[in-house]
Amino acid sequence: MRITQITQNKKQFLSLLLLADEQEDMIDRYLEKGTMFVLDDDGVKAECVVTDEGDGILEIKNIATDPESQGKGYGKKLIDFVVQTYCDRFSVLQVGTGDSPLTIPFYEKCGFKRHHIVKDFFTTNYDHPIFEAGVQLVDMIYLQKPLAVKKQIGEFTLLHNELSAEQFIELWQSVGWGEGPSLEQTRLAMEHTLFRVSVFHKDKIIAMARLIGDMGLDYYIKDVIVRPEYQKKGIGNLLINELLQFINDNGISGTDIFVELCAMPDKIPFYQKFGFDSNEAQRLKMMHTVKNPSIALLGEPQ
Repeated sequence: MRITQITQNKKQFLSLLLLADEQEDMIDRYLEKGTMFVLDDDGVKAECVVTDEGDGILEIKNIATDPESQGKGYGKKLIDFVVQTYCDRFSVLQVGTGDSPLTIPFYEKCGFKRHHIVKDFFTTNYDHPIFEAGVQLVDMIYLQKPLAVKKQIGEFTLLHNELSAEQFIELWQSVGWGEGPSLEQTRLAMEHTLFRVSVFHKDKIIAMARLIGDMGLDYYIKDVIVRPEYQKKGIGNLLINELLQFINDNGISGTDIFVELCAMPDKIPFYQKFGFDSNEAQRLKMMHTVKNPSIALLGEPQ
């Protein structure tokens, strides 16, 4: 599978573009000024056009998958590609769509949330009624997704708050922990994560860790996972440092943060490097003070 940018003759993909925007003169309003990508997997399967809307907002103007290739995750892969490509240049990814039972749930599963509405957009700008899944589109629903912080550390790329449920399950299975939670359970867990950090190597997800809890309540470091072939390369250090930096930057103080070592005393030296002290109790805990917070960690360092 390959995603490439198209700089010339963008209308050679008009049949795909019209799947998402069925009036050609509307496509003409953004196609040339936009940046276009196509996903090729033994033939072009999907396309995406994005534009710079100013004030740090990148907008998806058009995204479509060939009907015979739908349901295979190509649209999600394009969105993930856009996020990773632009997260260091824009703060928000935005998309506008009709209030359709097909498109709104898709974007919500990709981490977008409803932001604002442009009334009567479709009835005002199109020369014919637009229907999708039997529903006439009237208003334009805009959804937004904050873009992750992106850091390049040597050959590894770190992303904040940009980890999908599918990537989580893939990592879980890679370390031999079984099938793991279901997709829906994982999506719910991602929604209730305060902060998460993931590590990529050549566009491949190789590690993750997350922090859960609410401001003023207990916090838990969860799911510190590194693919076996990338262990002993300092990736665990990167993950814990990013979590501790988040704790510092957000002034989380006077609150316990737990990490459960799951009866793995061999992991104690890993946390001691960061100043954690072990404490034998009903479950193994390690305590550390980061500025003001009292921290007891719960996770599986790699």
